[in-house]
Amino acid sequence: PCPAGMTCQPLGTCTDSGQPCTNAGQPCPMAGGTCEVPPKSCVVGGGERDCDDVRYETPAVAIGELPLAQGAVTRMLARKIPIGGTPLGPAVRGVLGHLRARLMADPSRKAALVVASDGLPEGCQGNDIPAIAGAIGAAFTGSPSVLTYVIGVFSAAEVAMARPQLDSLARRGGTNQAFVLTASDDLNMRLLDALNQIRGAVLACEYRIPAMPVGKLDFGKVNVRHTSAAGPQNVPYVETMARCDPARGGWYYDVLPSAGTPSRILVCPATCAGWKAEKSAQVEVTFGCATQGID
Repeated sequence: PCPAGMTCQPLGTCTDSGQPCTNAGQPCPMAGGTCEVPPKSCVVGGGERDCDDVRYETPAVAIGELPLAQGAVTRMLARKIPIGGTPLGPAVRGVLGHLRARLMADPSRKAALVVASDGLPEGCQGNDIPAIAGAIGAAFTGSPSVLTYVIGVFSAAEVAMARPQLDSLARRGGTNQAFVLTASDDLNMRLLDALNQIRGAVLACEYRIPAMPVGKLDFGKVNVRHTSAAGPQNVPYVETMARCDPARGGWYYDVLPSAGTPSRILVCPATCAGWKAEKSAQVEVTFGCATQGID
């Protein structure tokens, strides 16, 4: 109930931007879209449903390409209110189950799990650091392998206690160390920086060549394009790893087209290292134009 003299207004989100709004069912004049208010429900955190791994196998928002999926993710997050315990174990196992199914359906893709939490595991059976580490380790050593990155947000007094436990999860997931942040004024910036570092580390340096729906692929008409803050540019083709330029890098096929049929595109070490050092980058393989080599 609202205090005396005040009126309760349901809080919603604008469908286009995810910004909060109170004029339910009406247009959002500044942010665009319509003000949607989710139905009210009362829940008790840590119940049996929260402890069911299967609950977390279906994502709240389907995996999609950015920035197209940004609106749906923003709206979903705006509707969530943290409450109850921390069922980290069921959440990790459920999401890993979804990722495994996705990778089996499309082996050409690469997937990584990012665990972000403001608390250590609490409530539920099998919801402790050793059990969670076991699930993460199995995903990393399995085929296809799934890396796990860990982000924790704690008060300054909790960091010393939480860090070694989160680091143990990151090590089992093949990423060595967790990002442990404190709830300070610059938290948004530091969280974004952690996500950008993860994005750069996951960026693939080899690409499976897809099967052509019609005819055969002309391996002399393939290019690798890299887009950064400075703009797009083609990465030069160098034929073999031995010819990788120490400064400009390059890319090559796993098999020379003159000797066989390539199945993968591989990126030279210098190019790969440069991509991973960037906070944001986009890589695409294009077909149809003559391959560009080093001048």
